[in-house]
Amino acid sequence: MSKNRKSGRRNEESIEETGDYTGDFVDKHISQFCFMGLIQDELDNVLQVWNDHEIRASRRGLPSGRPRIMHDFPYLYNTSSYLSAIQSEELQQLRHLCVFRESIPCDALMFSLCCRTCQELGVDPVPLNSDKALQLYFHLRATVRPLLVLPNCITRPGAVYYCLWWYAG
Repeated sequence: MSKNRKSGRRNEESIEETGDYTGDFVDKHISQFCFMGLIQDELDNVLQVWNDHEIRASRRGLPSGRPRIMHDFPYLYNTSSYLSAIQSEELQQLRHLCVFRESIPCDALMFSLCCRTCQELGVDPVPLNSDKALQLYFHLRATVRPLLVLPNCITRPGAVYYCLWWYAG
């Protein structure tokens, strides 16, 4: 594992290069377990900061104010609402195109296995920052991968599910 010379920390960009992430089922779902919550929290934070920041007045007379207020109360800015009404049936038909945040960020069996492994290791399954998430990833990968990546799990599709079912059961 390469380390950053200045901080001594592991270099997140080198995980795939060093073979610590192969992109297979196990690595993908362990990384989702470790990082998905942090990524979504960061996106939610960016959304809030953007919607609550103030757009300054310009010389060209463009609207200024806070985007959230400008959207919710267009009449305060002498403009109209450009929202389009949509029927609930249309909304239900389009719902399958959306991805909503779920309480389980990865495959349900992998989630169960990762939670059980965190409990056995005495590790917090909810990392508070990216460094802790990376440490959790390496702990889980080192513990879970040997249980699941057997020769028959790699060569036969669906065999990883069998291995997960056997361990999580």
